[in-house]
Amino acid sequence: MQVRLHISYDRSSALYAALQFFPKLSDVYLQWDDEAHAIPEWLSGLSTSSLPGAVEVYPELGQAEVDSSILASLHVHHSLLLFWAKEGSQKLLQSMVQNMELYAFAADAMALQLLSGLPFHTISQVHTFYTQQKLNKALVLCSAESRDLILSIDPGAFVHVFIRRHDLCFSLAAELHDFNILQMQQALELICGLKLPDSEALPIQEIRNTQRSMGQSYSYFADHYDRYMAHVDYDLWNQNLISWHKQYGKSKGKKALELACGTANISSRMMVEGYQMDACDISSNMLMNASRKPLKPNLYRAALTDPIPGRDYDLIFCLFDSINYLGTSSDVLSCFHEVSKALKPGALFIFDISTLQNSLENFADNCNFDSFDDYQFVHEAWYESWHRRQISKLTFFQEKGPAFCRQLEQHEQRVYLCSELMALIQETDMKLLAIHSPQGKSNLLNKRVASLDKQHHRLFFILSNE
Repeated sequence: MQVRLHISYDRSSALYAALQFFPKLSDVYLQWDDEAHAIPEWLSGLSTSSLPGAVEVYPELGQAEVDSSILASLHVHHSLLLFWAKEGSQKLLQSMVQNMELYAFAADAMALQLLSGLPFHTISQVHTFYTQQKLNKALVLCSAESRDLILSIDPGAFVHVFIRRHDLCFSLAAELHDFNILQMQQALELICGLKLPDSEALPIQEIRNTQRSMGQSYSYFADHYDRYMAHVDYDLWNQNLISWHKQYGKSKGKKALELACGTANISSRMMVEGYQMDACDISSNMLMNASRKPLKPNLYRAALTDPIPGRDYDLIFCLFDSINYLGTSSDVLSCFHEVSKALKPGALFIFDISTLQNSLENFADNCNFDSFDDYQFVHEAWYESWHRRQISKLTFFQEKGPAFCRQLEQHEQRVYLCSELMALIQETDMKLLAIHSPQGKSNLLNKRVASLDKQHHRLFFILSNE
């Protein structure tokens, strides 16, 4: 779905940060709402052309509320609804009661009046509404303050829909989460992913279907990634890369690309060593965190299998078992082919894998709990041996005043055997020069290949574009 995003000068920098690596940028164009200021230079590259049929999106709830044609707002959670009602919303309530159980606070006189003649439940406390084990339930409110108080615990868990007389518009509810870049981007991505029905029925089921289908790969975790990975000796990894480049590479230049860069901890160190760095990642949220680094590479969004726009690299590397995230051998081969086309003759491609031994020892039926100042983090891991799949489930409990909101992510990796990868490499124009362990100085390529999978937790493959 294409959207028209309203932007004003005082919020332009926050919204630009959310759009900088937005995966569906072609579906967004800007509506500049501030006549007192010119559009800032950093927004000039984004589209301001009108898109026919685009749905309006307001950053804040308060911006949408001032529209006199608004009848109500609907805030869709996967397990409940909040319905903010205004005068004139009786017909909407009559249609909702066909499929919903409606609730209202006993002290909300206006809501009780609007619901007069309809079946509904009167409650005194909000926990009464929460504890009802029913999916199709809606709390009807006529106080914007009460609505915002409930939503502010976890505004990102809802889709915020404003119902006008003839159409719908949406809000990112940015004021409720203090213009959090991650939450704004995820809300906008979900809105762009909606397929609204042609009928006049409220699109509750469509919204919930989209909520379920939205991928969460390295979304919330991206903001906590550097803290979680603080134990990693990035300097050692960096030294190994440079050492292997000098030892095996025939192309001695320093133009390099990092694939699946995460928060660019390695790329930033390579820049200190004089490398001209490009870096990409599929996760917009990882890239946003990387962009905040004092020394950062040229960042862009791309998957491992996407064509590489740059050419003539002296070194391309892909670390921290990112290759394991490619679920099929054909995906790995596609990645290898794209890398080969982007390398200079004699240049290197270096990648690492998490091995079978690592899964069996460290990630088979394992559960870890970490507690930090403002959130708790549970990492559950299990290994499915029948198709060598490593699964990690991440659960975050983010402190929000006296409450906690929960966010879930699940990640899957395939455990590749050395023999599989060596066979795939033979199908490319690259040559396998060496296999190293993180600490080992010796080249393991001439060792018995089958034994490597169960002798090391991590292996590095060094390929040359010959």
